[in-house]
Amino acid sequence: MIEPLLSVEGLKKYFPIRRHFLPGRVEFVKAVDGVTFQIEQGETLGLVGESGCGKTTVGKTILRFEEPTAGKVAFEGMDLLSLKGKELRRARWNLQMVFQDPFSSLDPRWTVRAILREPFLIHRRAKGNDLEKRLVDLMEIVGLTRRHLDWYPHEFSGGQRQRIAICRALALNPKLMILDEPTSALDVSVQAQILNLLKELQREFNLTYLFISHDLSVIKHMCVRVAVMYLGEIVELSPCRELFSEPGHPYTQALLSSILDPSVQRDEILLEGEIPSASAPPPGCRFHPRCRYRKESCDKDKPSLMEVGKNHFVSCFL
Repeated sequence: MIEPLLSVEGLKKYFPIRRHFLPGRVEFVKAVDGVTFQIEQGETLGLVGESGCGKTTVGKTILRFEEPTAGKVAFEGMDLLSLKGKELRRARWNLQMVFQDPFSSLDPRWTVRAILREPFLIHRRAKGNDLEKRLVDLMEIVGLTRRHLDWYPHEFSGGQRQRIAICRALALNPKLMILDEPTSALDVSVQAQILNLLKELQREFNLTYLFISHDLSVIKHMCVRVAVMYLGEIVELSPCRELFSEPGHPYTQALLSSILDPSVQRDEILLEGEIPSASAPPPGCRFHPRCRYRKESCDKDKPSLMEVGKNHFVSCFL
């Protein structure tokens, strides 16, 4: 049996909050609460859901930008959560992240040359003429040139800044890239260029992507499989085609009904109420206060992902 490139099991991340009117009592925001999935080599797994559902926190916790509260994360069979110091730094050669906002993810005081040199200097991967050649090659890979190395981030457009961010992530030849809403801060005319660039890079370098987004049209274009998150949990995990043709969870159905696609006829589904607080999630199924199919048992029984078809898992039976 082939081992997955990345395996996440029962991942949790709780952020403590203190209530001033209850001295000494600490409550927690359950940003990620028991997330489990796997990604195969060369695959693109989409992670989709409303703002605040915990998508970005999943990515940051996998890379140990945020320390997990509980769970397991294995990369090529290696336990990432047990690594420290030099071992963790070495593991990060193979795991990189592209952030949502290219305006804030690049240091405005540094030239592109300085920004791209940093990973090589930290990890001692290249120097001298070899480093210079590597920088030029990286720029050409993402559609920029040598002369851009001496420019500052403010001299670029938003799309060019994101190309530089992708360039920095590619510097150490990673195997897995976590893409956190990589096109949401860009003009619509530029988004397609960046998405096509990411696809080309994946084919050329056999990259594996965890693609985080709230835009279902982007997810459909980029991903092989999709995991749908709601309030810190995955409620559906399915091949992309099956998810868009036969969504199993009521929340997924509501998300898909919001897509403006004249070629697909879907009934509009309006969700009731607001997203509950992650510090006090509803008992039982977390989606039941907003679900049109809710039953009496929904506020008592906590569902887990169950197989409803080949490689199709849903945390609810309608």
